[in-house]
Amino acid sequence: MKIVTVLSAMSVLRNFDQIFVMGNASINDKVQNLLVLIYNDGILEFNVGVATAAATLVLVITMVISFTVRKLLRYDQSYD
Repeated sequence: MKIVTVLSAMSVLRNFDQIFVMGNASINDKVQNLLVLIYNDGILEFNVGVATAAATLVLVITMVISFTVRKLLRYDQSYD
């Protein structure tokens, strides 16, 4: 149960595929998250600086969420 909670909390920021598949030109600006921004700026527009900064922000936010959930669930504590 703890592993599922940690993985689901980390997957909050990693929903690129649903937004990319359902996005079209009329709603693209309304449903954009950090991963879509990384794709648009890094791959399509070749603006590597902005894409790298956004990727670093995703990494830091994922680490903070992961450590917070692990601390709240007492993930490393064993029950003997």
